[in-house]
Amino acid sequence: MDLERIRIAVRHDLRSPLSVIVGRADLLLEGMADPLTPRQRHSVQAILRAAERIQDLLDEIVVHTTPDEPPDELPDELPDEPPDEPPDELPDELPDEG
Repeated sequence: MDLERIRIAVRHDLRSPLSVIVGRADLLLEGMADPLTPRQRHSVQAILRAAERIQDLLDEIVVHTTPDEPPDELPDELPDEPPDEPPDELPDELPDEG
């Protein structure tokens, strides 16, 4: 499997289900279902902490499988010639705006 396929799998196939897990766990903590007991709350918080660790690992995988691209920089020197030719005719005077 090449790096691009790994990166795509991480971004979509692994992150999507993880996002669902995090979202549902957040809803449980917010009390969208019945109120949680302290033990249940502790378990849901453990799920969220584990999910955060997995998300961090997935981010690292994406970073390390992304090809290096040159940064967008300005050229060291400007070209000698203008990029476009000026128009054939220019007005002698600008119109009054007053």
